[in-house]
Amino acid sequence: MKKLLSIIMALIITLSAVSLVTVSATEDIPVTEITLDKMRLIEDKGTPKSLRVYTSPENATDKDLVWTSSNKKVAKVVGWNNGAKLLIKDYGKAKITVSLKSNPNVKAVCNIECKKMTGRFDYKELKNGTIKILEYKGSEKVINVPEKINGKDVTVIESFDDFYDRYAKKITIPKTVKKINNVHPCIFAHVKNIKVHKNNKYFSSVDGVLYDKNVTKLLSYPEYKAGTLIVPKTVKTIEKNAFPGYSFVTSVQLPVGLETIKEGAFCGCDKLKEINIPSTVKTIEPYAFCDTYLMNYVTIPASVKTIGKASFGCYTDETARVHYKRFFTIYSTKGSAAYKYAKKHNLKFKVIG
Repeated sequence: MKKLLSIIMALIITLSAVSLVTVSATEDIPVTEITLDKMRLIEDKGTPKSLRVYTSPENATDKDLVWTSSNKKVAKVVGWNNGAKLLIKDYGKAKITVSLKSNPNVKAVCNIECKKMTGRFDYKELKNGTIKILEYKGSEKVINVPEKINGKDVTVIESFDDFYDRYAKKITIPKTVKKINNVHPCIFAHVKNIKVHKNNKYFSSVDGVLYDKNVTKLLSYPEYKAGTLIVPKTVKTIEKNAFPGYSFVTSVQLPVGLETIKEGAFCGCDKLKEINIPSTVKTIEPYAFCDTYLMNYVTIPASVKTIGKASFGCYTDETARVHYKRFFTIYSTKGSAAYKYAKKHNLKFKVIG
């Protein structure tokens, strides 16, 4: 009898433990941070815009978001869990806030200013007496960034993100520009060519692609530039978000000597079928090749010591959750960073060498 009671007690304890594990495994993982791709917009009225939202951690389960406008007369917002559409309705200011439905304290804000634009460029004078261009408003096929405005040098471009226009095919950058705060090109741009003045001391262009002056960093590839890109041999780094989502590039030849591929560099290049990773590359940052839908395999040399999350063999859904493609194959040496990445995400792995 005592033996029977002991067996029953042991069974109860075991079932309780299993129940606890099951409950624990299904607990919600909350979002701890929300970020937007734009924190500030300056627009004329009647302008439609979009916002993209990112949540972390990546494996959060509770991603229901709420979008609000502080002034609906100025800006109206319709949002989802991965972004929002805006309509700038009238002059004034508004704040667009996106917050977690279950915890409104987790939020991000985009500040909207609607004002009448004078001329083709919206700009402001900096403390050093030079000009920062904030945005372009026009419909020319060639956007020529001016060297001077009101007799003062144009030294800063705030962002390429909203600088591109749906009519523009080419952008020229004068010799006076020293800084571009955000070179990530807008995904709706039609630009095929970026040209930099030969006497600019900070930037350069090769075959319509934007680089730093010494051509050691690839900064921005125009979305509508189609075909094959042969990256110059001097390039050491492919910068963050260098290639826009939905880029028309179909093939990229990376040079021996390349060392770093930064976050999101080729993310969303849905026409890119394959990529060569040179044996000099050491670091591949998160999301480098995420959402490259036509790419089904990659060979990664043993020289690569760091591979960030969601770099290969994955795609994101409408909630920005990452999914891994079980048919994706990684070729590399056993025990390498690529081997560990493949095993961690249950991707196919084949040994080479």
